[in-house]
Amino acid sequence: MVIGEIAFGIQKILPDQRAARLEQRLSEWRRRFADRLFGLTEEAALAYGEIMGVAKRQGRPMSTADGMIAAIARVNGGRLATRNLSDFETAGLELISPWEF
Repeated sequence: MVIGEIAFGIQKILPDQRAARLEQRLSEWRRRFADRLFGLTEEAALAYGEIMGVAKRQGRPMSTADGMIAAIARVNGGRLATRNLSDFETAGLELISPWEF
């Protein structure tokens, strides 16, 4: 999800030299962190359904993208760093605010 959002951002500014540099950096970043990139597996898809259902029942619906990010983090035992802590409060994850560092 995050890689997709970054790639979309780069495409919005194409063509220019800055976009080419950003594409190169994204490629380097993907190689560097390849062992820590996780996708939407069947297990994550099931977690997504649960997360979205809980959020809706609590009157705190999540966007599809946020639900998928939360599900991927949950099934991989990860913590979730986000500026929007309130968007993920119903997901049952350990949340980290990057502004607290």
